[in-house]
Formats: sequence, C-alpha cells, structure tokens
Amino acid sequence: MSNIKNIIYFLIIVLFTCCRNDKQQTDNYLVNGNFSDESYQGKYVYLKDKSTDEVLDSCLIENGIFHFEGEVKGTRLCTVFTNDIKTSFILEKGEINIDLSLPERPEGTKLNNLLSYMATQREEIRDDFLSTSRAIWQMEDVDDEERDSYFEENYDYFKSRIDSLYRDTFIENSSNSLGVQLMLKWSEYLTPTEFDEIISKADSTIINNNLIAKIAEVNKNLNNTSVGKKFVDFDVIEYDGSNSTFGNFVGNGKYTLVEFWASWCKTCEYERPILKHLYSKYKDKNIEFLGVVVWEEEYNFPKICQEITNYEWPQLLDPTDVSIKKYGILGIPHFILFDPDGIVVARGFRSHKIEKELMKAIK
Repeated sequence: MSNIKNIIYFLIIVLFTCCRNDKQQTDNYLVNGNFSDESYQGKYVYLKDKSTDEVLDSCLIENGIFHFEGEVKGTRLCTVFTNDIKTSFILEKGEINIDLSLPERPEGTKLNNLLSYMATQREEIRDDFLSTSRAIWQMEDVDDEERDSYFEENYDYFKSRIDSLYRDTFIENSSNSLGVQLMLKWSEYLTPTEFDEIISKADSTIINNNLIAKIAEVNKNLNNTSVGKKFVDFDVIEYDGSNSTFGNFVGNGKYTLVEFWASWCKTCEYERPILKHLYSKYKDKNIEFLGVVVWEEEYNFPKICQEITNYEWPQLLDPTDVSIKKYGILGIPHFILFDPDGIVVARGFRSHKIEKELMKAIK
C-alpha cells in the first residue's frame, strides 16, 4: 500500500511541476528595427515596457538598423525609442519588424499586424474628418447656425466610425496587451461614462494596468476642472526660457482662451489658421489667447513656437506634462475658456465652436 501512495505522490508532484512550467513558459522574440535618419546613426535605441516604464534592453543603431532578441512571457506592451522618436508595439513570440519613422506600424506577428491595421484605419478616418471639416469651414452662403449643424453631423459620423473601428477589436483583445494600447487610443474619443462602461466588461489584465488606471484618474480630474470650477495652477516655461506659472496668465481680468497643443499633432495643425483668424478678430475685445505646449521636449520649444505660431500670442511649455493630468486631457488640441476670474466657462469644444463661445463671453 505504501508503494501505491508513493507512486500517487510522485504523479501529483510531476503534474504540479508540469503545470508550473507551463505557466512560466517563455517564448523567444526577435525585433528587427530600421531608422534611415543618418543623424541617429551610432546612437542608442531603447526597448521599454510601456506600462511599467522598465527599460528592458538597449542597443546601437548601426547602418540604419538595430535588433533586440530575448524571451517574453505572454505579451507586453512596449515602446522602442531614441531621443524624441518612439513607437509602440506588442512584444510577443515571433519576429517583429519596426520602422522608427512609421509610428505604430509594427509587422510580422498577429497582434502587431492588427495594431498596424488599426493605426492605419484610425488615420484614414481622422483625415476624412479633417478634410470634411475644412470643406465646411470654407463653405460660402451658409449662416453660422447651418455651418454648426454641418460640423456636428461630421463629428457624429467621425465618432461613430471610431467607435465601430475599436469596439469589436477591443472586446476580442480585452485580456491582452493589445487591448491596453487600443483603449489608450480609443479613450481619447470616449466620455468618462462611456469609458467606465466599456472597462467594466474587460479582463483584469486591462482593468489593473497602470496606463488604464491613469485614464480613470484623468477622468476624475476632468470633473474637478469642469465648467464652473476655478483654474488649477501648474509650473510652465515661457518662450524666453524663464520659469513661471499658468496662474500668471489666467484670471487677470480678461477672458482667456487656452489651447493645449503639440507640433506633431495634425489636428492642431488644422486648427491653426482658424485660431489665427479669430485672434485677429478678437484680440482687442477683452479676450486673451494662450497656448500651452505639451508632450514636447524643452529644447524644441522655442523652435516650434517660432516656426508654427510665429509667436502671435503667448506660448508656454508644460515641461512635465502635468497639465494633461490636472485638467483631465486625453487628446489634443484641447480648448478651455476661462472668465476674468479664472473660472472655466467652457471646455472640450472644437474649432468651429470657438467663435460662438467667444461671442458669448464678450456680450
């Protein structure tokens, strides 16, 4: 009998060990990267876990190429970056190809091919939206009310296409790293209520992810800086390099229209001519214009201000991007209108609504 017990114990141990080995199984990956910009040759490129900020590996760019090779358990949402250039991808089993000049266009494995497809589709939808918006803005023989109606219809159509693009794919990947990246992008177009409803049905892999938790915190801060709330201050750098605070530019007896933007943002670029037109029209009517540059490197700040805005109105740099967190901003451009006392009058509106908000302010 004792021999039988020993055999049973042995089989249990073997089965337990097999189960443990299966859970701890690792897969091999190979990341092939290229970046033809000669100014980056001989510089280091880094592989980082996007959720934890842990740097996993580094190597030199030589002859326009670089490689990362190793083992991974399951999947990890990662970034490859060098200086101010970066791209996201899914670290998973197999051979992954990355071109640093093409953000979010990894290829070679199942999840990365899908990530690349989603990025391409999102860009096409966005470009269609911007093109139609530009055409509506240039329409003649339409009054403001009719133009606003066209803008609203265009945005509703854009939003429906974005939701359709992401919904099913997110549900299918709501338990892996791709799902995290999809939600990071989709959340830019979701209201806090929509976000909470979708996330509540996701796997713990998504819910407990640090990046997703930050979105939930952003939504909370969005409520704390909603219409009727006083401005929240943060440190900034002025165009001349001097340190200042956001509070030095709002709540000073005039209405202040603030745009949060970045040089690489295509939608921000689309808004620029509209803002310049409105600035010329309203600059002498008790309204100040103010730009807050986010998600940019400090050394690049003066250059982009001069080349893009020609410094027609004050521009500030948020060097730590803390304003994004404090004001609950998920995407740019983002507009906020403050009254003379620094109270939020309106926020989150698109360019076609700016003049309507400004006209209300000066009445």
